Amino acid sequence: MNATTHRRLAKATLAAGAIALAVAALAAHLTPATGYELSIYQATPGVFWIGLFVTLGVAVALAFASNRRSIRVAALWLAGLAIVAFAALPLLRGYYFFGPEDALTHLGYTKSLVRGTVDLTTIIYPGMHTLAALLGILTTRPFTWSLLVTVPLFVAAFVLFVPLCVRLIVARRTVDPIAVFSSLLLLPIAVIYLPVLQPIPTSEAILFVPAVTFVLLAYVRRPRRLAFGTLLVVALAFLVVLHPQHGLVFGALLGIVLVTQFFTQTLTRTVTGPKAITRLFVQFVVLAGVGLAVVWLWLSTQSLFGRGVSQLGPALFGVDTAGELRTFLATHSFGAIVAELLDNPARPIIPRSNTLEALGVSVRTIYRRTFAVEILYGGFAVLALLVPLLSKLADRRNIRYSVVLSLVCGLVPAMALTVLYVLAGNPLQYFRYLGFVLVFVTILGGVFLWEARAAAETWLPSIPVRSVLAVGFVALLVVSSFTMFRSPYVTQETEHVPEGQMDGYEFAFDHAANDVGFAGVSSPIYRYRDGIAGSNASAVPKAPLKNGRGSGAYSRVPYHFADQQLRTQSDEPFYLPVTAADRQSSTQLYGGVEFSQDDFSYLNDTSRISNTYANGQFDLYRIEPANESDG
Repeated sequence: MNATTHRRLAKATLAAGAIALAVAALAAHLTPATGYELSIYQATPGVFWIGLFVTLGVAVALAFASNRRSIRVAALWLAGLAIVAFAALPLLRGYYFFGPEDALTHLGYTKSLVRGTVDLTTIIYPGMHTLAALLGILTTRPFTWSLLVTVPLFVAAFVLFVPLCVRLIVARRTVDPIAVFSSLLLLPIAVIYLPVLQPIPTSEAILFVPAVTFVLLAYVRRPRRLAFGTLLVVALAFLVVLHPQHGLVFGALLGIVLVTQFFTQTLTRTVTGPKAITRLFVQFVVLAGVGLAVVWLWLSTQSLFGRGVSQLGPALFGVDTAGELRTFLATHSFGAIVAELLDNPARPIIPRSNTLEALGVSVRTIYRRTFAVEILYGGFAVLALLVPLLSKLADRRNIRYSVVLSLVCGLVPAMALTVLYVLAGNPLQYFRYLGFVLVFVTILGGVFLWEARAAAETWLPSIPVRSVLAVGFVALLVVSSFTMFRSPYVTQETEHVPEGQMDGYEFAFDHAANDVGFAGVSSPIYRYRDGIAGSNASAVPKAPLKNGRGSGAYSRVPYHFADQQLRTQSDEPFYLPVTAADRQSSTQLYGGVEFSQDDFSYLNDTSRISNTYANGQFDLYRIEPANESDG
């Protein structure tokens, strides 16, 4: 087959991949959700999945097999577009909203920000809300839509900047398919807790980290330092207002990278002469000072350190305030502090762990399904420390190995915080820091695979090496795609919020008696209050239940509706919202362990339990207390 035929075949294959993606997106758009969907995977038409995986298969094949740079570049852009479309699946399927917990509260923040009932500086992470508000105002679309749009936008940023970071480290002029396909795996997304593909600040901040990292890596290369330094300060400021937790750990990484790079560049004589060394020192000190000042100026107004102490202190050291923590650390030896930490062993925490145990579902199985690819890339990231050996085998000398070491050193604070939250048994927090670390696992894993391929091709023919990589990445993309959204595959329901549920809750809040409280099945009632009325709306009154589940803002009825004796749970009447999500997850996903179909029928068949509102996605029951005449 001659070169012309090869080129035509490649172009035809690329066009077929693009058409497959267009057909997939169209099929998803023409099959909108008509009610709550327990699994976004099962409810989305098969045409979408066929088109998506055909597109990814075509992109992988052409990116590794084609000899023409234009074909390879087009294939990589097509693959990136496919993953962005995947991340936008709730939008394509016409979901009213996606995320019934934190995301609903952030919807309320966005509404309150636009209405002027919340000041911008009172929100600890106003970046996403401001962006969504601007999108909604400019497009005249509802904020439910504009918030969902931000998710694929940040996924696109992640997919774009991870390969650019890898390219800077391996010192190549072109972007390699390995780096691009590594980014498409979206390793930081962990469906067990956070981050997830929902409009939540911590998720979008983590997806933005590669962009800030790229500017940092470009800065330490030396050319145009003033321009990249200015851009770095701006990018870091945006990261801080996206989520200050990640701005803080990136600020620590920034300081460590600059310190290690100063010593590296001076000791290896990359920079020589007193004037050049002094100039480098001043540049790094000024940038580190300005960058950390940006982080601190925002954090100092938000009491983030105090929040961290309130989460870690009681569990780890038995203290409640920052002052008590300082006293503890000052009056105890290092050995005593370590002993105190080890007295709080990590616990395997997962949502509904007791229910999963009753169903015979192994928690290890869920973790293995969720983190299989992450564990593999974690090994690759560790092997990135062997890059000098691989570069020597590949006869390359311009790999920036010092940057690899600097990044590894810069991750120490984030990894330390992850360990502390593991010891404290706080998965909501340690998964956030783990997500931050997984950004750099992606980058360093890509660096190792890039150099490993270059070394292998010095000993083996190029075609089999690239074929193995292509097959491997197709397998990894398929495996990782199963855990980009919550679904029954990991024994969780898809977090679809249909319009009917929002309408039902809005009716309930508008028409409920002021002196009657609420209790739920599993839906977070106060989150819906936030999403509908705004973050500063009056609190939803909680029903005083004798054996209720939940704490804080949550109030939920006992399992099986207190053995179908729900009226005995309170001496006062209360409202019970029941959503389609409650019914489907309880009966189909969790097999009736918590609530069975018979339990839900009990609500309709029992006297003095009245269904006051129903729309097919939402039922509002009023529960009257039991009295002597009932017996």
